Amino acid sequence: MGYTLGIKCMSLIGGKQVKSDRLRLQKEAIQVVSGTPGRLFQFAREYKDIFSNVKILVIDEVDEILENGFNNVLLSIMDRLPKTLQVCVTSATLTPDVTELTAKLTKDPFKLLTKQEDLARSGIRQFHVLVNSNGEEEKIVLCLALYERIKSLQTIIFANKPTTVDSIFRRFKNRGLKVGMVHGDIDQKQRDKVLESFKNQDIMVLITTDVWSRGIDVRSVMATINFDVPYHPQTYMHRVGRAGRFYGKGLAITLVSPKDDQAFKTLQTTFAMEIPELPVKFRQNKPAVDPQTYYMGQQMRKNWLKGRRKHT
Repeated sequence: MGYTLGIKCMSLIGGKQVKSDRLRLQKEAIQVVSGTPGRLFQFAREYKDIFSNVKILVIDEVDEILENGFNNVLLSIMDRLPKTLQVCVTSATLTPDVTELTAKLTKDPFKLLTKQEDLARSGIRQFHVLVNSNGEEEKIVLCLALYERIKSLQTIIFANKPTTVDSIFRRFKNRGLKVGMVHGDIDQKQRDKVLESFKNQDIMVLITTDVWSRGIDVRSVMATINFDVPYHPQTYMHRVGRAGRFYGKGLAITLVSPKDDQAFKTLQTTFAMEIPELPVKFRQNKPAVDPQTYYMGQQMRKNWLKGRRKHT
């Protein structure tokens, strides 16, 4: 945003030097600060004067903040900011907990509500594949076989646990594939490096937990594979939404083991749709995305990268 609009921005996140961030905030005329709840709370508590002139606070994806147990941290940050603050809160879901927290954060707010995304009518082609056992091994073998059919497409594979991400990554790496991984146990500097490589298409398949199910906007991504059915139905919406962001078409495949059966049924009920089984014919010889459409997307992506490099 800073590069595009010509304004001074900085991030306050874990894994970075507190001292250097503090000095920059004190010496430079920073206009926009983005940060994670923990690091923002640390600065609001220890260096209250730094935020004494804040005019607007945007709390993005408050439902995820609640899910991760940061609601009290968020309220503590608010207590340390100017009382005349203008507050904007966004959320992908409107649960009773979100409504309760929003009431504490705002006063007589203007509410803008949108319809839940209709995944059944989106440009993302969605399928599921049944797995016979609950073990990781069969799913990893199947995941590799599926990726072989779509490896011309930049892909994100989502798993529920960091240890699972590690296991999948090792198997893909051993196949000589252009693979990267990201999860909560990897430091921020390495995450940034992986994301940059993924954006530049030096990495073609990214394996991650839900740490990147939201917010990541890599427009050349055209396929997602859910190695695990997500814990929460709304997370599925965010995962599959990582694909097809450039021109609205993409592919999403979910692996369903016996232990995932109930969660998968709940997911379909939540979005009032049926996710069909991936046809055997499709797996064998049908391209994941129409070749002409894919080529067009890749050319647009190359032109975008070319223009970006000219300005760096």
